[in-house]
Amino acid sequence: MKITEDQIKAAYGVAKRVYAGEISRTAGTRELVRDHGLNRSSAADTISNVRYLLRGVRYARTNNKFATDYFLQMIHRDGTDFGLEALDKAVGAVEKHVAYYENLRPGTTKAILTIAKKYRAIVGGTRQAFLITWNPQQERWHDMPKASTLTLSGELYKDWWGVRSKSVTIGSRLFLLRQGVEPKGIVGSGWATSAPRLRTPPEPGRINHIVDVVFDLMLDPEKHPPLDWRTFTMPPLSEVHWTTQSSGISVPDELEAEWQQHVKKVLGYLPDALSENVIDPEEMLFPEGRGSYRLHRQIERNSQLVKAAKAKAKQEGRLYCWVCDFDFAKRYGERGEGFIEAHHTIPVSQLGENATTRVDDLAMVCSNCHRMLHRTPWLSIEELRALWGTYA
Repeated sequence: MKITEDQIKAAYGVAKRVYAGEISRTAGTRELVRDHGLNRSSAADTISNVRYLLRGVRYARTNNKFATDYFLQMIHRDGTDFGLEALDKAVGAVEKHVAYYENLRPGTTKAILTIAKKYRAIVGGTRQAFLITWNPQQERWHDMPKASTLTLSGELYKDWWGVRSKSVTIGSRLFLLRQGVEPKGIVGSGWATSAPRLRTPPEPGRINHIVDVVFDLMLDPEKHPPLDWRTFTMPPLSEVHWTTQSSGISVPDELEAEWQQHVKKVLGYLPDALSENVIDPEEMLFPEGRGSYRLHRQIERNSQLVKAAKAKAKQEGRLYCWVCDFDFAKRYGERGEGFIEAHHTIPVSQLGENATTRVDDLAMVCSNCHRMLHRTPWLSIEELRALWGTYA
């Protein structure tokens, strides 16, 4: 059954109340079925899609042209609903949906893409990467060798960095530019895992907005030459103000390809962290962004930590899923003995600068429940257990 324009408008109003926590998704679905004549499936899907738009998450069920345009219009409308920042996320969700659907059915989403482009122009163009700057003459960074060693071994390095631009958001791609002394150039890459916040306490003469960063690669200039921006002779990279002292200026997406090519030439291989082919599909759906996802997964793959957590769980009884109670040993016998996955229960955004992950921060879960925990929105073990119990 085709959804009418009046039903779409009503669905948006209900979905907004669900998103605000005023009513539950179930109650919203019932209201749309009872008062506006939608079928249950369409009502539930529309509520979910509005939530995905507001979170910037790719959705699978397509909104029609009117719904797509109306939802984006209402999200942006005079800032009274959610404003420009939310519109940016929503347009991103539509763009991800188009990319997803074009792989399944090429050429079927042209009208939706046209709408996305219209609102992308309102936001201010496509998302770009950002430069963060470092001048060894002004500030020594004693952990540079450590950051390089860790990232070259396949681990991630977490730090914070000063930025003058508030355009950096969670998930923004960041490139570290070494300035002041030779060798100059790009020495590192990573992802923002927080929005800009004020440094506390403020320090006179220093950038007072900082963001959390997860570096996926760092080249120690004492051992490996940086990517020299002076080799860029063609636009758009040749047009970047590379001598800027302002940390947080945007740079074209083309820098990623140049960086990967340089790293491969210098190291003789392209590290997994930079290879698009090894990105977990869950990365783009993770509530806190791609950089946070990688740090989250690194914690869960810390073999010593996971081993200690399993040992503690076994001492307290048996290894089973804390959500659905599944026991691999009971189901598969000797083959399942000792098998369970570990889920890090603390959101990356809540980890302090020098936070240490404890054994008690890991929960034992089965593979299915682990995947559900990684979906948007973030759920606690208790919340997913309650959800599982509802439909069991």
